[in-house]
Amino acid sequence: MDLLLRFHNKVKLNDNGCHIWTGYTDDDGYGKFGIKNKIISSHRFSYNLYKGQIPNNMEIHHICNNTSCVNPNHLEVVTHKENLILGNSPSSINRDKTHCPKGHKYTKENTYFSNKRRYCRKCRKCR
Repeated sequence: MDLLLRFHNKVKLNDNGCHIWTGYTDDDGYGKFGIKNKIISSHRFSYNLYKGQIPNNMEIHHICNNTSCVNPNHLEVVTHKENLILGNSPSSINRDKTHCPKGHKYTKENTYFSNKRRYCRKCRKCR
């Protein structure tokens, strides 16, 4: 079967514009596609097919934050750091927190850093 036909047979169009990969996905929801005894990410295949080569040391970010989407218009080339910040990683989730788990606001005065982690001074004082 033709490679493009095989690829497109595993894609379903969503109302929100996402092209959802219906083939095999890994535990994180990223689609996987087999080509010549090699498994590659379906979103990377889509990007290569429709937008061009992915530069070395670069990653593909899903603008829609849907890891199973292969719509080339929802994919962009970014650095690893950008991908972490833009995505739903623990780093990006923690970056957006404005208060500690006890509800104290993270301010310059109330925040200190140790081992690249952010801590609340009020909580430390209460302990």
